[in-house]
Amino acid sequence: MTIDVQFHLAKLVDTVDPGERVFNIRLEPGTPNEVVLRNVDVCKAAGRNTAYMLPARVTVEDYALNINFEPVHGQTMLAGIKL
Repeated sequence: MTIDVQFHLAKLVDTVDPGERVFNIRLEPGTPNEVVLRNVDVCKAAGRNTAYMLPARVTVEDYALNINFEPVHGQTMLAGIKL
């Protein structure tokens, strides 16, 4: 089955600059259907104190969506997810 995913992200503090919190999101990691959203940087993409929505589409074959968050610099973050 194909799933549309929306990652809702927000960095709601003024103390983080672009490049300080960067991470990758992997959907269905290690499978032939793997989707990788690389170098997600909410502050760079949306600015400070702004919500950001990142869409993705992935095919899932076992009816269980697997998602991994991998820090590149700093910590990962997630405010919400919509399937």
